[in-house]
Amino acid sequence: MNRRRLLPARVARHVAALLLAAMALPAAAQPPADVPGGARMKAVDTDGDGAISRDEAAAALHAEFRRLDRDHDGALREDEFVAARLERFSAADADGDGKLTRAELRQRARAARGS
Repeated sequence: MNRRRLLPARVARHVAALLLAAMALPAAAQPPADVPGGARMKAVDTDGDGAISRDEAAAALHAEFRRLDRDHDGALREDEFVAARLERFSAADADGDGKLTRAELRQRARAARGS
């Protein structure tokens, strides 16, 4: 397999949409995936070779896009985008007061790193 081949256009569109969603909040406010830190990499590295291939990355991106695309129409509408951002905010807002403190952001960043 030629690893230098460009991503198909449909995958590139999904990557762009996911990157846009990821930029909605600072990285420290973004929650870890279903599993923390190194376990997240192991979940994406489905063949267990210690590296994430283009196919594994594409599969993970497709899964995340499907999760965000709540009506499964193949596009993220504004309400789906906003819902994803609010989920990330709520996950970082440890005390549920509707505000993110530096301590909450640091705590979320540590959780994302698995430390």
